[in-house]
Amino acid sequence: MTRAADTAAMKAVVLALVFAVCAAPSVLAEEAACADNQMAGVNKLVAPVVSGDDRLAGYAFVTPRVCLTRGYSALDFREREHLLMDALVRAVQHRPFRVLPDGSVDRSDAEAAFREALARIYGPQQVSAIALQGDDIRLMRHRGGAP
Repeated sequence: MTRAADTAAMKAVVLALVFAVCAAPSVLAEEAACADNQMAGVNKLVAPVVSGDDRLAGYAFVTPRVCLTRGYSALDFREREHLLMDALVRAVQHRPFRVLPDGSVDRSDAEAAFREALARIYGPQQVSAIALQGDDIRLMRHRGGAP
């Protein structure tokens, strides 16, 4: 390779690293918030997204991440994970994600329902925090007329 090609290649690598570091703060912040605790992941969940009139508007694909308090391990968490998944699916059916008039999606009801389900299955002493990772929200497109 020529010196110019080497320089261009190095610039491309540096640029890729800069983008990777800029994209990572949310992951790093989550790990820092859960630094003294243990992170437990739950299987990906498909949650309904409804419009203002409670009609199905699409689906959100999220991965719940749970911070366990000290003294609880991921193995303890896994023993009842199947019960949690059932509770989360039921909870999000009753309190789904909502499309707001401005087109954004409100997930606060679903997050609150997830926290309540966690507290019922594990108790408030085992879980210190929950986060719903993933912004893969797919809204349905209606072709002409009413859906």
